[in-house]
Amino acid sequence: MKASCLLITAFIAISVVACADNDEPIQYSQVSLSPLTASRQDAGNVRIDFNVPPESQYYIAGADYQVVDGILSVKILRCSIHEKCKAMVELAPGLAPAMGQLVIPFEGSRVDIEHGDGIQSFDI
Repeated sequence: MKASCLLITAFIAISVVACADNDEPIQYSQVSLSPLTASRQDAGNVRIDFNVPPESQYYIAGADYQVVDGILSVKILRCSIHEKCKAMVELAPGLAPAMGQLVIPFEGSRVDIEHGDGIQSFDI
């Protein structure tokens, strides 16, 4: 019995260390940010509106993005309340707590939002 308890304890300790070493932030699922829309705000900017899920241990810091082959790829950052995340674009201020909005400079016509469970694409 004691040997199995030690084995379980060792497994848990290794799992915690493995998770702590992962620098990749946890991504939101598509459903957790739904409804999510991407639209043209003006000629040089894209506006992304989404639901902010109620959480006590995480918050949305904003988003990181890149443009590859004319497609804007966006990752909405989910950060632990115990860390300060730096986002390329912060959430728009002054909105209700359940609402999120990002404005990202982009003149193209396709936006991909990367989620933990897939990619959501928009033609704008």
